Amino acid sequence: MKKLILILSIFIFSGMAEAAIAPPDSARKARIEALKKKRRDLYTQKLDLTPAQADKFFPIWDDYELQLREAKKTFKRKWEGKDTENGLSEEESAQYLRDAMKLRETEMNLMKVATEKLIPAITAKKTLKVKKVQREVQRELVAEVRKNRGGKQRLFDY
Repeated sequence: MKKLILILSIFIFSGMAEAAIAPPDSARKARIEALKKKRRDLYTQKLDLTPAQADKFFPIWDDYELQLREAKKTFKRKWEGKDTENGLSEEESAQYLRDAMKLRETEMNLMKVATEKLIPAITAKKTLKVKKVQREVQRELVAEVRKNRGGKQRLFDY
């Protein structure tokens, strides 16, 4: 489920996912734009953001998600294809653990910076709700993509 959410996030924010059955570019772009709009509307509604708060919130939050996604991609690229449970030497295992801890540290630092920027932009009370709302929004967007897919054709090539 986490992988699906990560993939959906990458698709929504980068628009770079390749379609398994490629629809015309204009239709694909329209679906991407519709998902971006729905994402923005959901965050605005669930956080009860004013237009001014939304204008401040999205650049901060999008930057946080972009940097986090890049950090996760870097970690994944480094360890992709390796059997991290059974196929690593002692030294490689230690390096994997250091890299995993460094990724978590990066996640915490990015969230700290985003939180410090969000509090004056949207209030501390709303900032406290952001992570919960993020999960809700992702869940709703995944459901939307699944509904549109109809179980017949894959919308994305994972």
